[in-house]
Amino acid sequence: IKQEGDTIIIHHESMDVTRTVHMNLTEHPADLPHSEMGHSIGRFEDDTLIIDTAAFDSGVIVRSALRTDQMTMVERLSV
Repeated sequence: IKQEGDTIIIHHESMDVTRTVHMNLTEHPADLPHSEMGHSIGRFEDDTLIIDTAAFDSGVIVRSALRTDQMTMVERLSV
């Protein structure tokens, strides 16, 4: 995990994918293209990074767990 200006970059080594968390946005832009990792925006609440992700592709998350293009996810990362 590293911060570069207004973005936080998260590289998931086990899946060999990179996520970009846009820290300078408060809403997801309209008409985003959908992707496997979705579109992430973030903010800090005290020492906790809140990441809101939307615009996922439809498909399989793990084994038989499915996702639709309407799925959203909120994560809270803290030390």
